[in-house]
Amino acid sequence: MKRLLFCILLFCLSIEVEAQGWLTEENNIETNWNFTIQGGASLLLGELKRDFSGSDNAMKNLPDFGLNIMLGKMVWERIDLGIEAGFSNCRGSNGYPSTIHYLTHSVRFNNTQSRFLPYPVMYQTSLYSAGPFIKYNFINFSSYRRSFIKLNLFARLGLGASYLESEMGYKEKVNYVLSGLSEPFFSSEEELSLMKRISVSITPSVGLNYQLNERIFFSVELGFLFNSSGLIDGVYNTKSTASPEVPNPIPVANNIPVFSFAARVMLGCTYFFNFDTHRKDMKNAWPFYYNRYRSYFSKYHTPASKRIIRERLPFYNPRLDN
Repeated sequence: MKRLLFCILLFCLSIEVEAQGWLTEENNIETNWNFTIQGGASLLLGELKRDFSGSDNAMKNLPDFGLNIMLGKMVWERIDLGIEAGFSNCRGSNGYPSTIHYLTHSVRFNNTQSRFLPYPVMYQTSLYSAGPFIKYNFINFSSYRRSFIKLNLFARLGLGASYLESEMGYKEKVNYVLSGLSEPFFSSEEELSLMKRISVSITPSVGLNYQLNERIFFSVELGFLFNSSGLIDGVYNTKSTASPEVPNPIPVANNIPVFSFAARVMLGCTYFFNFDTHRKDMKNAWPFYYNRYRSYFSKYHTPASKRIIRERLPFYNPRLDN
């Protein structure tokens, strides 16, 4: 009877040991991957002259929608590398466009057949971007009573190529009839070659993660987008000293080189995961095998003991918690 009980106990313990599998504590090619999807508001703030001598804003810009998806991998402790793709919509209007030199100085809009009339104009733009990024995760916040808590800051810097789709014209279509002009005033597909529709974007940002559990994080991120194109608002930046009859297309000598900058506020959800290329072999060796998930952030999800808190805070007294 004793031998039978011993065999049953040994069998049960062996199942428990084999069922635990491996703890993924190391950081290798299979561990600490993450997938993020973000959505939020994007707003074109204006344009900066490339010599940084001033700024310009031909339109009153309004917030619109943006979307981002990212795939990242922690390559060093707290440092992620990855790729991102997404788009940012921008829109705006100008109720008194007589100050837009591109419209008032070009023979395209001012000739014997037609003349630009200063009725309200508007633009609608989509900027599609893709490229790599680097992300730094700061150590989680901590408190006197709880040690580390499930919140942490991060900083991210992206660099990529952007594709521009933009249109600009009158708000009311009847004004095209009154002015004799064709719709729209500017279209990136009609006026720009494929290569001129491609520009460079730099996207620095900072954010805050809330760690719902080891696999799912929610985040809020404030970022900026600097783009080498000055046509996001659909307006060529023309000098005010240009001749009243500037030929079309606008000569380089009459253009003002600028780049655009926008702000984005994004809400996101991140899913962390590991690969397990040895799963099939391990299941053949141990039928009860399963791989317990563990990531870099797992250590922040384990409540700190009083001993650990006392090591961090030598004068810690648990009575002060009350």
